[in-house]
Amino acid sequence: MGTQPGRRIALRDENLMASFRAALPDLTEADIAGSPYCVRNYVVDPGGHVLSAAAAVARANGEP
Repeated sequence: MGTQPGRRIALRDENLMASFRAALPDLTEADIAGSPYCVRNYVVDPGGHVLSAAAAVARANGEP
């Protein structure tokens, strides 16, 4: 589920809305849950060993 701030951002972004309409010509505002770039939290699945390994390498290199 998107966030309300992300939804407002998406609805105001003309380029983003144009790309949505290109894919979904019958798009309505009710279809917009949020911005695809508004990720508030992401947690790597403990079963996702490849992603966990990549996250460990990133942390070792100073990435948060």
